Amino acid sequence: MDTSTIIRAVREASLQGLYSFARSLIQERLPNEYIEALGDKDRMDALRACLLVYVLTATTIVPRQFQLEAILTTLNGRDSGITADSMYKESKLTYFGDRQSIRDGRFNHLIVLPEQLFMFNGHLPRLAQLIRKDSIFIKRIKRVHIDEAHNIYTAGLPHHGEEAFRPSFSKLGELRVLLAKDTIYQALSATLPPHILSVIKWELSVPSNHLSLTLSTNRPNIVYAITPLIGGTRNFHNFDCLIPPNYTTPMIIPKTLIFHDNKQEAVDAAAYNNSHLPKALQNRGVVKYYHSDMSAEYLQQTYEDFASDSGSCRILHATAGTSTVISRIPDLHPTIFPRLIRTFGHPIHVSSPLSIRIPAHISTRLIRTSGLVRSDPIRSDPIRSDPIYDKLPNSFLCI
Repeated sequence: MDTSTIIRAVREASLQGLYSFARSLIQERLPNEYIEALGDKDRMDALRACLLVYVLTATTIVPRQFQLEAILTTLNGRDSGITADSMYKESKLTYFGDRQSIRDGRFNHLIVLPEQLFMFNGHLPRLAQLIRKDSIFIKRIKRVHIDEAHNIYTAGLPHHGEEAFRPSFSKLGELRVLLAKDTIYQALSATLPPHILSVIKWELSVPSNHLSLTLSTNRPNIVYAITPLIGGTRNFHNFDCLIPPNYTTPMIIPKTLIFHDNKQEAVDAAAYNNSHLPKALQNRGVVKYYHSDMSAEYLQQTYEDFASDSGSCRILHATAGTSTVISRIPDLHPTIFPRLIRTFGHPIHVSSPLSIRIPAHISTRLIRTSGLVRSDPIRSDPIRSDPIYDKLPNSFLCI
């Protein structure tokens, strides 16, 4: 049975049929406890969502509970805001065809830049013209999904006397006036501290009955530990603990990733650790550094070496860019952040580095380290503040 046949069967199936499909295909990965608590209509929609995602991702992904909550909120005609560090971003994309095909509704999903929706460099883009002049096209727009919604604040508004980097982000709320009144908005981001979230709600005119979902960056297998940092981050004696005393083969150094605030510090710290290895192991790739000035070939080789079970690299000194691929590194043990910590809302120097230790048989995604980290007295999960973003992703306009 081909994929299109399965999708058609899922869309046409009764509640009993959906349960039968889900239990035979998804089995124990189905979030049964949540689904069972839903009413019949929401239960059918949730089961359809699970089955469709499962089939379209070649059986690799089943939506989690918070994703189903977000889906059902949209289907029930309510706006929503999602704050989570991982949203399973694999998707099937539809590329732009000609203008007439778009106008005629041949595509169910349009993935666009915010600059395509408003006046840009003195010109009104073709998609913006359709939205403003074609009432038939406007009626087809049912949902607007804004990915990386923090850019409404960070890139869309002026800061510190500087003009907005991408002002079109802050204009997304204007679509409320142009589109149908019942158009649903959804904002998604991993970085929505309260001051950014409040601005997004204001800019998008989010109604009071919206759903707000926030997932902690904590995981059951993560433990936060603080070790005193003596003499500042340039005192590399603080990293002596990474190499066991009297280290010799066949002793194994746990895989360790150290994040630094600048590239030169990462290079110098790696050189220091390398010089404290036994002579026979120095300059053999046991200790490496990783930052954006290196060649693509070096970065790929270093990542593969560190991520491989049989790789020689055991200690990697890196800058923040490595945090985007950390979830694919198995057996990661300590991860250290030598930096300024904001504690209880007040920026102070505290004992550092911050070490996140993970059982060797479990890998996890860790937070970016480009911004200050605050430890909240009520919540145990770290809250990121004012991060530096290395890319500005697209907005999603779903039609």
